[in-house]
This record gives sequence, structure tokens and C-alpha cells, in this order.
Amino acid sequence: MRKDISVPTEDISKFEKKMASALTKNGKLKLMIKKKVINACLEAELFSHADLESRTKKYQWIERVTELNIKMMSLLELSKPSHHPVESSDEVNDRVEAQAEMIVKDIVRRIAQTPMPYPLGD
Repeated sequence: MRKDISVPTEDISKFEKKMASALTKNGKLKLMIKKKVINACLEAELFSHADLESRTKKYQWIERVTELNIKMMSLLELSKPSHHPVESSDEVNDRVEAQAEMIVKDIVRRIAQTPMPYPLGD
């Protein structure tokens, strides 16, 4: 016979804070953001799985733009006077979603601003 074990709310809260803290350390947050951006670019067909595996120039460009954006956002986050660590996995997910969205928008902006000459006579 199985006995249900109740866990005090404060223990859950402590666990949630520790888990959120662990996700934001050692580059895990950065990897989560990069994965989200890469998946969005794959879905939008900016490059293919073959490009990803071969690390083509298309993929490398996306990777460089993503890295640059992550570093800039990290610097901005640190410069905020009200900087506070994330305290839940929901906050981690919200941060990943928001930063990935900002990076995707920057990628779109950069692509849109790239001069593409019209092929006259072709």
C-alpha cells in the first residue's frame, strides 16, 4: 500500500529556487537561449539540419549574431540597478523566451537591412 507523502510548501519553494539558480549558472541559460534561436531559424528555413551539422557560413553567421546578443543582454542585465536572480523555473523559461525572441528579431532586422541587389538582365 502506497502512502502519499506531503512536502511542505517552503521545501518546494527552496527546491524551485535552487533549480532556477542551477539553470542560470555554468552557461546553461545561454545554451537554452541558443537552442531556442537555432530551432526558430531551422523552422523558418534560414538554414537546414545539414547546414547545422556542417557548420556552414549561414549557421556560423546565426551563431555569431546569437552569441553577440547574449553577451550584450548579459551586460545590460548586470548594469540594471534592480538586478535580481531568478527564483523559479517559470522565471527561467520567461527569460529564455524573451531573450530568444529579442535575438530572433535582431536576426530578422539584420537580414532585412542586408542590401540585396536586384538581378537586372537575368
